[in-house]
Amino acid sequence: MKVKGTAFQARKDTVIKTFGEARWKAFFSQLAAREVFWNQHVFASTLIPDDVFLDFQDALVREFYAGDTQAIWVFGAESAEWSLTEGPYRHFLNTRDLSDFVTSVIPSLWRAYYTDGRIEAKLVEKSAHVRVKGISTPHLHYELAVMGYIEKAIELIASDKVTTKRHQGFDSEDGEIHYEFVLD
Repeated sequence: MKVKGTAFQARKDTVIKTFGEARWKAFFSQLAAREVFWNQHVFASTLIPDDVFLDFQDALVREFYAGDTQAIWVFGAESAEWSLTEGPYRHFLNTRDLSDFVTSVIPSLWRAYYTDGRIEAKLVEKSAHVRVKGISTPHLHYELAVMGYIEKAIELIASDKVTTKRHQGFDSEDGEIHYEFVLD
């Protein structure tokens, strides 16, 4: 599996905005010293081997968030905030078409960041059911970043509070994810 450079760029932007560019540069220079992959410019279209990206993600969480993996959920939520207020999906805040977002954007969201696996999403009354299947490298990042994005996006589009139910995560036997996002 490969992770597209957009995921890296989102993390970099978040860290710089929160902690400053000097701290990011210090962190990244240490990362590049131990992993040759990072000695190149990473574009949005760059394909990053998943082990390299996951090492980066884990190091980032240790360095900037004291190992608190809930920061990964926040990364996803912040990405949703940007994409719906400034980015490519801002029209959904005008149309408030949650059904279209769930059935068309959520499945394409996975492909925008990852080359392996897929998302299935459906809206049943006031609940969005989201399943991630077919991932060769189960890792908490893939679960938390994506589900954090989806939760925040649904809250913004529906203008409503969302109750998130984790039915199945990567710690399950089949390594698949199933979350339900219920509008309150």
